[in-house]
Amino acid sequence: MAVDYGPGQPGPSGSSSGGPRSLPGVTTRAATLDGGRVVVLLCGAPGSGKSTLARELAAERRLSIYDLDDPQWQGSETAFRRAIRSLALDQHARAVVIRSGARARSRDHWAAMSGATHAIVLDTPATLCRLRIIERDRRYPHTITQQLAALSQWYRNYQPPPPEWIHP
Repeated sequence: MAVDYGPGQPGPSGSSSGGPRSLPGVTTRAATLDGGRVVVLLCGAPGSGKSTLARELAAERRLSIYDLDDPQWQGSETAFRRAIRSLALDQHARAVVIRSGARARSRDHWAAMSGATHAIVLDTPATLCRLRIIERDRRYPHTITQQLAALSQWYRNYQPPPPEWIHP
C-alpha cells in the first residue's frame, strides 16, 4: 500500500488544492505531477521500493532525484540538507526527495524543508523489504546486516499517516 498526500488532500500542514493523478504502482487522488513546480517527498523502509519508484517518477515526469545515498553527497548530511533547502526556494523545482521518514515528525520536517508539493509513504510489508535487501545486497554481507537492522528500527519507529491521508 502507498500512502500519499499532496494538493487536493491534507498534508503535513493541512493545506489542500488540486485534482486527480496517477502514479506507477500508487493509487491516489491527489494533484497531477505534470507541469509546474513538483517536489515529491518519498518515504519508506529500507527495501520498500523508494529508489525504484523515484527512478520511475523521474523518468516519466522529468524530475531530479535527491537521495543521500547517492555518491554526489559523499555521505554529507550538511550538503544534502543545503540542497534540499534550495528546493523550497526554487519556484520551478521538479524533484523527488528520498528519506526514510518512519516518524510523522520526520516526514513533516522534510516536507517543510523541501517545500514538498506531494508526499508518498511506501508501507511495504516487512517480509518483502527483507527479501529485497537480501537479494540486492547478497555480495555484501555486512551491508545486509546493516540494512536489516535499519529495517527493524524503521518498523519499530513507524507512525502511519492519519487516515485522511490514505487513499483507496
